[in-house]
Amino acid sequence: MGILRGSLSEMDYGEQIMPPNRPPSARKWPDRIGPIKIPISENNTLEYKTPNNVGQLQAASFSGKNGIVIRGKKEKADEIIISPTDEVWTVTFTPRGVMPSVGVYNEIVTIIN
Repeated sequence: MGILRGSLSEMDYGEQIMPPNRPPSARKWPDRIGPIKIPISENNTLEYKTPNNVGQLQAASFSGKNGIVIRGKKEKADEIIISPTDEVWTVTFTPRGVMPSVGVYNEIVTIIN
């Protein structure tokens, strides 16, 4: 099982602030052979949101930051396990906290920073 070492912010998923003129972006993770564990600390933000009918959502706590978006709801624990069948993206939120569309509509997603 793969494990992401260090904090999410150390891996460019956290404290970077995006320039105001840069559009949001989303990169889908490649297929995986086995599960991946993401350690969750008290410094991480974990939220559950539902993108609208065009696939966008707003999360003010992620304004201008990078995060991980997982299709479906992952329960908060000391770690989150991403299975090989989970759809996962690394996203960059706009300065206003708007997430780019990842192709998920009216369905809950888990966002980790």
